[in-house]
Amino acid sequence: MQERKVCLITGGGKALLKDGKPGVIGYGIAHVFAAEGYNLVITGRNVKKLESAKEELESLYGIEVLPLQGDVAAGNDNEETVRAVIESAISRFGRLDVLINNARLRLRAFH
Repeated sequence: MQERKVCLITGGGKALLKDGKPGVIGYGIAHVFAAEGYNLVITGRNVKKLESAKEELESLYGIEVLPLQGDVAAGNDNEETVRAVIESAISRFGRLDVLINNARLRLRAFH
């Protein structure tokens, strides 16, 4: 069995419009990659929305989702937040193939 690719999506928590469609871009992107068989790492500020997204995406697509709370804002230790997200993703899945920097969690290479 081939190992699944892994996609990290910032701002991937579940939010719905009144008609039931994804209400945020990151959540919609998560559906697209999950439908293609990717395991997902989703980040956001709201743990409830992340957990809701995890439950639905795993149920619908048979993939694994790692929800990680992360907030990058002025005055925070942003480098540590980003580093923790990446380290958790690699620890869980062993790799990252795609990064969708949809939200304010700025991911960059560290020197």
